[in-house]
Amino acid sequence: MTRWSVVILLAVSHLPLFSFGNEAGWWQIFDNPHLDSIVETGLGVHPNIKASVAAIQSAEAMRNEARHQIHPEASINLGLRAGRENTMYTDRQTEDTDPLAATARLRWELDLFGRIGSSIDAAEAGIRAAEADRDGIALVLSTDLVRTTVDLVRLKAKEQLLEKVYRAQTRIVEHISARVTAGMLAQPEYHQAEAQRLMLLQEQETLQLRTRKQEAVLTALLGGTPWEGPLPTLAELQTPNADPLLVQTNEVTRPDVTRAWWRWQQKLARDRSDAQARKPTLAIVATAAGESSKDGDIEPWKAWVGPVLELPLWQPKLAARNQRSQAEAERAKQQFESISLQALREMHVARIDLEAAEGVHAHLSARATEFKEIEEQQKRLRAAGLIQREELLRAEQDSLQAQIATLPWSTRRFTAYIDWIRATGGTLQASGR
Repeated sequence: MTRWSVVILLAVSHLPLFSFGNEAGWWQIFDNPHLDSIVETGLGVHPNIKASVAAIQSAEAMRNEARHQIHPEASINLGLRAGRENTMYTDRQTEDTDPLAATARLRWELDLFGRIGSSIDAAEAGIRAAEADRDGIALVLSTDLVRTTVDLVRLKAKEQLLEKVYRAQTRIVEHISARVTAGMLAQPEYHQAEAQRLMLLQEQETLQLRTRKQEAVLTALLGGTPWEGPLPTLAELQTPNADPLLVQTNEVTRPDVTRAWWRWQQKLARDRSDAQARKPTLAIVATAAGESSKDGDIEPWKAWVGPVLELPLWQPKLAARNQRSQAEAERAKQQFESISLQALREMHVARIDLEAAEGVHAHLSARATEFKEIEEQQKRLRAAGLIQREELLRAEQDSLQAQIATLPWSTRRFTAYIDWIRATGGTLQASGR
């Protein structure tokens, strides 16, 4: 077994820290009540979650069905007959058949070779797999909800900044127009400034369409109901320090890996059960039968009790079923290893993306700070009468553009945390801030 296989096996031997039933979901590391409300609403109404819960209930019913095999089974058969018979019961005389007949049977199989136990193990593993599937659906849905919300917040914040840039550009156009009218500037200067204003107007309209699309995505994730509550602001969405998060790469507790593990265990248990089905079966059986004549006379019941040994001498379908279960178990094993390898790769990529997003965001934030400082200097120079108003307006516009340039990477930094959490299986808790 390879080293990564040992890591995966150690990981799935523990319950995943992310669970649909946890009171503190991973998204609470961002400490924002508006974001919490959006995610919890989506998890409560989305049909995929409801379907996964129904799948768990179905798996539990199958487990209960398997458990009932270890208990005795009783049955009663009642029948009406018509005809004549000549048997030892009629002293070899031809008589009318007694019309009423009844049979009672009690059977208790002794699980000598573990067939029933293996089928119960398979059903239990099926429940664990269904629960992991539910957790996986909840993890994907919650990360999609957070990512979509953050994108929507970013778009709305960009709309506000772009509106400020547009107003600043409008003031520049008005200022240049006045100077052109006074003969201080050439006409092309005005046309260039007006073209920039129109470009900003078009960018605003495009941004509004993107915002509407993102609102539609959020509505779909919320089960088709538009979100009427407040959204978090970009300033409120604070990300925790990445360093303590990145050290959690030694274990994989992703729901998809856990689910694949339990599917493998389920197939192994079914393989054992199918193999044991080809062995003899020992059961304690009690049977009783009786008849009643037309005039209501009830004849004595005939009954017996004792062990019954069943030996499947020639049942080719059992051998074929055993071969199929062996192949399915091997397939489940390979799927588990494939999913585990994919999880490790995605964790590695998510770690690199998070580190890159941290670096670029820090660089752009420093750049935006420098432009803000230039703007403040230009304000002081303008107040002293040392520069023209146009220069101050352009400094303000440059500062706003620097903030706009920072926005995508602020969001990318935030979503990089989400991608990392998703890659590691939602193992972060609110207490890990």
